Amino acid sequence: MKALGRGSVAAFVRGLLEVIRIMLFIAAGLLGVLAIVGLYVYVSGDLSPFPGVTIDELDPWYATLTGFFVASVGVAAMMIVVDRLRRVFATLAAGDPFVPENADHLRVIWITIAVLELLRTVASFVAGFLIRVFDGASDGLSVRFNVEFSVWFAVLVIFVLAEVFREGARMRQEQQLTI
Repeated sequence: MKALGRGSVAAFVRGLLEVIRIMLFIAAGLLGVLAIVGLYVYVSGDLSPFPGVTIDELDPWYATLTGFFVASVGVAAMMIVVDRLRRVFATLAAGDPFVPENADHLRVIWITIAVLELLRTVASFVAGFLIRVFDGASDGLSVRFNVEFSVWFAVLVIFVLAEVFREGARMRQEQQLTI
């Protein structure tokens, strides 16, 4: 099986990215519904949709709010990454990989992943801090940042690939200008 062009692995991945894109839209909708229901429950204190559940059994509001924030930002970032990957794979499936737009798409992807990872790190710190403060455990407060080296390695790899595509597009443009 060939890597580029019609009927290639790139075309298959492009189709798979379309399916993932639809699933992300569904996840975003479900997340919105859950956020509205959660907000209603915490604001009103009405648990009638959940018989037998008391407000004390639910997560504290600060943990739920942080969780919804992280999940919402994560889904939004994944939607950006999948959309940009879909555009890159469209050019690969067409057999034309070294277009200037691909470098821009890859640049947006690595920046999105880097920002998402920074937000994840900060949100996990803030959630831990809020839990310690609101649960009265502030006497043993310790600050920890959980750094995911694999994510930062992926960001570095995508950064390099973006520059490779940018250079490839530049060389292709120079070649087209040569007589």
